[in-house]
Amino acid sequence: MSDAVKPCVIVGGGLSGILLALKLSLAGKQKVTLIEENPTLGGRLFFPKANVNQDSGYGFEAFSTSSKEAIYRHIQNLLSEEELSEFEQILEVQHLPENSHSTERETDLHFKHRRCFFIKKDVVSIEDIFHGTNEIFTKKEGEYLKSLALMNDSLEQNSELSLTIEKSKFWKDLPKSSKDAFGSFFETLFSEYWVQVSVARLIECLHDLFFPSYTSTSDAFSFRFKLEFFLEKILIARGVDVLCSSRVGKVDYLNPSFSLTIQGNEPPRTFELVAEKLILTMPIARMMGIFPKDFLSPEQSRFLSKVAPMSLVVYEIPHVLFQCSQEFHAAKIKTGDQLMFPVEKVQGHVVGAECRLVLSILLPYENSLQAPAVREAVGRLKKAASRILSEEASLNLKKGLRIPDQKYQHRVVLVPVAHVLPVYLNPTFSLQKTEMAYKNLYCCGDSFFSLGDEPWQRIVNSVQEVVLKLSSSMK
Repeated sequence: MSDAVKPCVIVGGGLSGILLALKLSLAGKQKVTLIEENPTLGGRLFFPKANVNQDSGYGFEAFSTSSKEAIYRHIQNLLSEEELSEFEQILEVQHLPENSHSTERETDLHFKHRRCFFIKKDVVSIEDIFHGTNEIFTKKEGEYLKSLALMNDSLEQNSELSLTIEKSKFWKDLPKSSKDAFGSFFETLFSEYWVQVSVARLIECLHDLFFPSYTSTSDAFSFRFKLEFFLEKILIARGVDVLCSSRVGKVDYLNPSFSLTIQGNEPPRTFELVAEKLILTMPIARMMGIFPKDFLSPEQSRFLSKVAPMSLVVYEIPHVLFQCSQEFHAAKIKTGDQLMFPVEKVQGHVVGAECRLVLSILLPYENSLQAPAVREAVGRLKKAASRILSEEASLNLKKGLRIPDQKYQHRVVLVPVAHVLPVYLNPTFSLQKTEMAYKNLYCCGDSFFSLGDEPWQRIVNSVQEVVLKLSSSMK
């Protein structure tokens, strides 16, 4: 077989691609090639990236404890006894004792107690929202939000829960002033499509936001462990060809194989390879830049007609605690905390051991291709950032300055996503089939991208289905 002909090619080195490569290489029945456009594996959401040339994500800080524990168990099950032993030894070496004064230990402890703050002129905590009138909500509005969030523990199916917020009785009964206050918050939380969010979805999100889990999880999810590097090492040791910094520019169907044109960055080069079996582990909306629509199955085409692609405009400020205002310092905001800027309709997370502030806005994908819309979004992100920065840093922000010692810098990343699925469609709606339009062409992983918990079970199930399909085709 020619070196350019690969039996099994996986495009996308996020969680789905990693799990699929681990599963196939553990069985030892498939020679696997894994292609990832970024310098390292890990994907955009699951692992924070320090490399300025790489898309950055929120990391595991944005995940609930139960989701992380489920992913951790699944990864453990895909490691051999020897690999698992090495994994646990590395964790033990990197584990910091409880009495350690390291910044990383402090970061991890605060991460276990994730909190949410609203930011306008003041920094308003959830406790402030619940216990008195403030510049965000009145006391009555805060109590009403708390009662909605607490309904999550005793949800029962009824017609009101299935209604959208805009059509629900609770919304219709609100006075105009409360509608204005809640509307700004809901748009911050869900994007401009918030009016089509179901009441049940709203209650679930409010509960996750206001009453997050306080339990600790494995040190494997701390920034310093760099889980993606360990898993990449395992895959390479198993004989998987891991091609990072390699972007698939075009895919042609050769019946029954596929020709891939790939642009590599390290070193710069363009090359081609042929895949006998091709698996795409990325959101369907992202696939459309790689191949024509006739690669999609009828089910996938219907899915795209229902799910409007969105773009995520991300604004990042590293080491934010070194340049924030005194009030922001006084609130003792730490890694893992979530920030809401209802005036600008911006969400923020503090992530990573270096306390990096990640602010984001969702735009309709078509709008994100227009410079005026992107400039307007970046302007809102800068205004949100200026609310928590010191006077000097805020002034530099307005001037667009970059300080040489990198105490202050920013970048904007447009990430094509299909975010609106969990917003105004039933969250359980998903693509059940992993086969695409042509033989030997599959897709797996989640079909949309969001800034909270991904439905990891959907990812795991689709990975397993692809493995079964590939095993069946070999018989």
